[in-house]
Amino acid sequence: MRQAWIAFPRRACAALAFTAAQAACAADLTLAQVDWSRGEIAREAAQSYAGAKACVDLANASGGVAGRRLRLVRVAAAHAKEEPAQLLARVVQQEQPLAILNLTGADYVRALLKSQQLYASAVPVVGVSPGAESLRAPWNPYVFHLRAGDRAQLARMLSHLGTLGLANVAVAYEDDEFGRDGLRHVQELAGAQGVAVKAAFAVPAARADAIATVAKTAAASGAQAHLLVLRGEAGVRYLAALRQHAGATPVYGMSYLSAGESAQGDGGKAPASIALAQITPNPAAAATPLTREYLRAMKEFAPPGERPSPESLAGCIAARTVVEALRRMGGEPTPARLTAQLWNLRADLGGFVLDLTGSNVGSHLVDIGWVDAGGRLRF
Repeated sequence: MRQAWIAFPRRACAALAFTAAQAACAADLTLAQVDWSRGEIAREAAQSYAGAKACVDLANASGGVAGRRLRLVRVAAAHAKEEPAQLLARVVQQEQPLAILNLTGADYVRALLKSQQLYASAVPVVGVSPGAESLRAPWNPYVFHLRAGDRAQLARMLSHLGTLGLANVAVAYEDDEFGRDGLRHVQELAGAQGVAVKAAFAVPAARADAIATVAKTAAASGAQAHLLVLRGEAGVRYLAALRQHAGATPVYGMSYLSAGESAQGDGGKAPASIALAQITPNPAAAATPLTREYLRAMKEFAPPGERPSPESLAGCIAARTVVEALRRMGGEPTPARLTAQLWNLRADLGGFVLDLTGSNVGSHLVDIGWVDAGGRLRF
């Protein structure tokens, strides 16, 4: 009778004498993270899970939700050929979760949206990465994006560049749907911020030799700043090559670039000239109630060696969002009732404000963090 508690209303619990029924009433509240991604994206998913699990464990140590423990399970594809929709259907059937946390990977999310499996499963998804606008519109009533999207990141960086008087920028964009969408956003937004795109360069992410060649050409453009619509290893390689030719020219990147790896790619040449958009509070600074709680959770419950990161903080935010919705909901939790509560959720999680009323995007926060010589963000 897995997760049979869903079938028993709260008032019925006191009247049930059978041990199995009593256990069902007190069963854990199950959440699930479903991973289909591989490579670099799999690392992001692992960090998101670490943060979510640590914050779930901290909530349980504080009494759980209405006296019931939370259970977070992580399930990956059984084999390379298991389709995203099949994987989600299997997890929903086997685990009966109240919510899915931290969907990670554009291809994975796009496949689920096209498959209609989210409607069939009718379980809310809380937290999605990346922040591509194509994954947010048209909206899906079961998908809740908690952080600012790609367009908001690029708008914030362009505004910052305009304020500094860095009016001519070179854009390096990944030669795929993510990068081309990013370039389009930059071209649409730049003029209003007093910024001109001096040149744009497509970067073939899979070819290290080509990345170096493109970076050399971009450095010769004479741009006052370089804006990178790049992710992961491709972004680090591009930055390293760019530094060989562009000196300390300011470089701006999206939140998908790691501060530590960016500092390594920079080679210590000009760390103060690397800026990264950030869509969570600083995970390493105990400056808000949320980050203090997150850092405590990571210290007490995260695996040894797991360092604070924007990805694990995002995982924690997803878990905290569900906990907040469950605490406000009252009554016996079901995926349908949780979905309805999320659509009416306005909450301050402790310095990170979410407002999902009338929107499937909870936060529009975008900060600019500077990378120091030690690979730490300062903002």
